[in-house]
Amino acid sequence: MKKFLLILVSTMLLIACKSKKNTAGAVATDNANLVLSFYSKGSGIDTQAKKDYFEYQEIFEKNNAIKLTTTRNAWGREGEVDYKIDLTQLSAKQRKKFTSGLKNKLKDKQVHFKEEASQSK
Repeated sequence: MKKFLLILVSTMLLIACKSKKNTAGAVATDNANLVLSFYSKGSGIDTQAKKDYFEYQEIFEKNNAIKLTTTRNAWGREGEVDYKIDLTQLSAKQRKKFTSGLKNKLKDKQVHFKEEASQSK
C-alpha cells in the first residue's frame, strides 16, 4: 500500500511541476502563420485536399517568386497531419491573398484552418 501511495504522489507531483514555455518578451506578428490540419472522420484524410494544398502552394510560390517555409507534424493513425506555413516573408496583401485563396480551394474539405501570430524575440 505504501508503494502505491508513493507512486501516486510522485506521479501527481510530476504532472503538477510541468514547465511552461516562457513567452515573455516575444513579439507577435498578426497572422504570421497558417496551420492546416488535415483530419479524419474514421476513414483517413482527404488525400485530394492534401494534393490541392500542395498544388496551390506551388503555384503561389512560382507566381510570387518566393519559397514558403512549411513545418509538418503528423499526429494521427489515419494520416492526420498539420502543416504550419510561415507567412512572415509575405506582405499583408500577399498573406490575405494566399490565405483566402487556399481557404476557397479547400472549402468543404476535411481541413481545419488556424491563423496564428508568430512568436519571435
